[in-house]
Amino acid sequence: MWYYLYDMKPLVCVIAHPDDEAFGPSGSLAYFATQRDVYILCVTRGDSDAKFTKHDPNSLAARREKELLASANILGVKEVRFLNFKDGSLCNNNYHEIAAAIQKELEAIQPETVMTFELNGISGHLDHVAVALTTTYAAYRVPSVKTILYLRTLESQMKLERGKYFVYTPPGFTKEDCDLVIDTAPYWEKRLEAMNAHQSQAEDIKRILTLMSGFPKEEYFRVMKK
Repeated sequence: MWYYLYDMKPLVCVIAHPDDEAFGPSGSLAYFATQRDVYILCVTRGDSDAKFTKHDPNSLAARREKELLASANILGVKEVRFLNFKDGSLCNNNYHEIAAAIQKELEAIQPETVMTFELNGISGHLDHVAVALTTTYAAYRVPSVKTILYLRTLESQMKLERGKYFVYTPPGFTKEDCDLVIDTAPYWEKRLEAMNAHQSQAEDIKRILTLMSGFPKEEYFRVMKK
């Protein structure tokens, strides 16, 4: 089934890290930005623990923040807001604080539509899972929010990713499992430019572009109406 979103009220995309917007729903963000104000809430600044990166976490966070701002500008996003939680720390110990911070921003922006990861976090990244769950919790408590868009990835793509990064990689979905399919071909060049804004993640850019080359220029969503 296909859903069409006609209202022109704001859309807020909630992500865990700088680059999630570019490697995830960037084509859709560019599409929606032609119709309405689009905001990004980024729960962390990408300040990975030193054992996972050759960069100092503080300098890395500053760099990744600038990269996200550049990417958002390319995509036509109105504003990016950082919630400043610690990269890699999103879990049961702080999920009420995360949900409260997201809810506060949603109440200030008053969007009709909220976009985030599907509830398995797309890749199985636990930060993504926490953001999907806390965003859902917050969105149901903000009256202006009528629709939640959950970004999904096809199972054919996830088969190529399985076992490479995380303990558990979700199986993905069929196209028939998705309520909304957005043709992102008209925004492909913007998507490439947004991805390339994240040069601190150059290895991921190369891997993801190779993976994407064999798939349609489309993005897939589950649509939840409140």
